[in-house]
Amino acid sequence: MTGDKAVFQGPGDAAVDRLAYVREGFLPSLTGEERAFILQPYEVGKLIPRAMACLFGTDEEQKPRELPFSWTFSAAEGRKIPYMLQSFRYQNCLKAAYFETRKTEYRGLFLDWIFDWIRAHPRIDRSDPWAWHDDATARRVFYFSSALATFETLLTAEQRSLLRSSLRMQAGLLRDEHFYSQGHNHGMYQDMALAMYALSCGEDAEYFLRLSEARSRVYFRRCFSEDGVHREHSPQYHTDMAGNLCWFSLAFREFDPAYSAELEETLRKIQEYILWITTPEGVLPSIGDSPKRRKDLTAFWKSPEYAYTVSRGQEGHPPAELMRVFPQAGYGVIRKDWSMTGEGTWMMLLAATHSEAHKHHDDLSFLLYHDGELITEAGSRNYSYSDPLTEYCYSSYGHNVLFVEGQGWGMKPTHLPQVEREAYETGVIAWEDTPELSSVTGRQVRFPGVIQVRTLEYDRKRETVTVEDRITMERPAGLRLIYHLAPGISAKREGPLSWQLLRDGVRTADIRIEGNAPELSAKLITESEAPWRTEVFWGSPEPQQGSLLLADCTGDTGLTLIRMQIMLTRSADDNAAGSV
Repeated sequence: MTGDKAVFQGPGDAAVDRLAYVREGFLPSLTGEERAFILQPYEVGKLIPRAMACLFGTDEEQKPRELPFSWTFSAAEGRKIPYMLQSFRYQNCLKAAYFETRKTEYRGLFLDWIFDWIRAHPRIDRSDPWAWHDDATARRVFYFSSALATFETLLTAEQRSLLRSSLRMQAGLLRDEHFYSQGHNHGMYQDMALAMYALSCGEDAEYFLRLSEARSRVYFRRCFSEDGVHREHSPQYHTDMAGNLCWFSLAFREFDPAYSAELEETLRKIQEYILWITTPEGVLPSIGDSPKRRKDLTAFWKSPEYAYTVSRGQEGHPPAELMRVFPQAGYGVIRKDWSMTGEGTWMMLLAATHSEAHKHHDDLSFLLYHDGELITEAGSRNYSYSDPLTEYCYSSYGHNVLFVEGQGWGMKPTHLPQVEREAYETGVIAWEDTPELSSVTGRQVRFPGVIQVRTLEYDRKRETVTVEDRITMERPAGLRLIYHLAPGISAKREGPLSWQLLRDGVRTADIRIEGNAPELSAKLITESEAPWRTEVFWGSPEPQQGSLLLADCTGDTGLTLIRMQIMLTRSADDNAAGSV
């Protein structure tokens, strides 16, 4: 795919107003919009209501958090509140509220929170897990450094000294290789914080910029597959990288123009994955730790193909192809056409294990969209790992995968997926693409003595999706394949191994299961029956109700074949808009 050069477009004059108190000489070669983006690169609009509720209270059950603050947290507050406060992600919303409303009390309270934290943390005490959490520390240093650059001319000499002294201490921790989260996005945020510290404070600036550049260069080269997909298994982290790449490119434009240009090239490359996984309703699917959501990154990506997907066909033009495989990343996407009206057929095979970062037990799972969600997964929920529903979302039970002798893949005591050595062998092994027929095949060997090869095939002429599993075993074993039907989809049984699927009472597909096992059976679960669950979250803490189709057999030594055919129907004639 070809496209225009990726050039950052800032949010307009309102952002430039953030520079009113910035000291002279701060990145003078950048435009006002670019400097404003350096100081405030993240969207905070959706976060502000939650931040204000946490800081100011909402009712009798949630009291205002008053200063001086204790900086201690109860177990009942879970993980989110300590992290959001110690990282200053909530308090940073006060700065955004000031620039939005020009109410000086927001600015004053933002600075009061900073100096209260400095009062309570005169030295590093690693026994406090949240004050010195790897990511919370990085975010806090970034926000403190940005506050120094943004409001330096308003601070007293004593305040500037206190803030610089605290930042010097915290930057010293971030530069410690034993504290550095190498190969993880937390490490990237640590590098970002060090660069912001260098640009804001100017103390040992060259040293910290060199360190940030060297470490972030390694990260950005390794965090994407050769075909341009972020390796942390989640579209949300991929899209976050667009803003981060742009930030580093701008921050290093003066210091190292060659590194800045390298990052711009990477930024252009990674848009391919996002435009392909965007479903016909214009949203990114809930894969890994990502919610189902819309995300507009036209500030960073200028190609007509991306413009087409994000505008839902109102601008630009679609890619010429109807299938894209990312073999190094482990994904394959097939479409009927490029309709973005909500009607259309789209499917995706997941065959990726690159690390434990945001990894779910979704090896060879698949998603199917046909005029709406049809076959889905539990999706992401939150990071409360010990919550049984969150653990379900990470586990095999939340995905369309294989179980052997009633068991999925193991979970760690931390309630996160156990990623064993064999998991890294999961991948895409073959694909085929013609105008009428497209298919992608993946392979996994995570069960001892078992090899599963799954092919996801779409026959556009017959409007038929086939999911074929070829399971080779060293000894007989009980096999179960599970398939999550999306909320709003009901199933009417038509035979022992066949169902009619309906959406709002209208037939949308027929399913038939067949295979070579003599005792192949199937059943539908419409409500959770431990350990099998039917809830779907898609990034929300509260579930929607789906259903679960189970296919069972006893596989013999050698090859067991199980094939599910999905014959798609439509309640109205195909809409040709967006067809290629």
